[in-house]
Amino acid sequence: MRSVIRPLVAVAVIGLCVSFSVHVGALLGIAVTPLAGWMLALQGSAILLACPTIMAGHLIVGDSMDLTYLSSADVHAVLQACSPAMRNVMYGFFAYALLNFAFGAWTISTGAHVDDAGTLRLFSGHWMAFFSAEAVIMATYLQSAATVARCPNGHHVSPTANFCEVCGQPVERVPA
Repeated sequence: MRSVIRPLVAVAVIGLCVSFSVHVGALLGIAVTPLAGWMLALQGSAILLACPTIMAGHLIVGDSMDLTYLSSADVHAVLQACSPAMRNVMYGFFAYALLNFAFGAWTISTGAHVDDAGTLRLFSGHWMAFFSAEAVIMATYLQSAATVARCPNGHHVSPTANFCEVCGQPVERVPA
């Protein structure tokens, strides 16, 4: 799984960089790309990366694979496994995406015409949030896969656990 995730992290980081450049251009009033092709490519790659990201999230928490769903407890455990710096960057992109969307909705509600740059600004704000989350979660999986968590009795436990779910013993982390 690690050999598949590593290039996907690179794709997510590239998507984040491209969407950030598109967003900066859109903020300056420049529609930096022809709309149809680039929007479809960025939107599609953000959506396609969601499946391996959910799989990585399940592997981080040691949960069963359900590609359609991560419970709120799973999401919380995945976010706790992320480094604080990466988690805060991701939170920042999501907060910005919400503010960007609210401003765009307000602009549209006033009856103002939204040009191509404005449309790109609305889309690219969300792309940045999604690509940052995908990169952070998959990178966290790569980091957590480097160690195996076991209790003194040899039971495998989820990477975020401090105590064994089977016997209650404290967790020991050993290199994989």
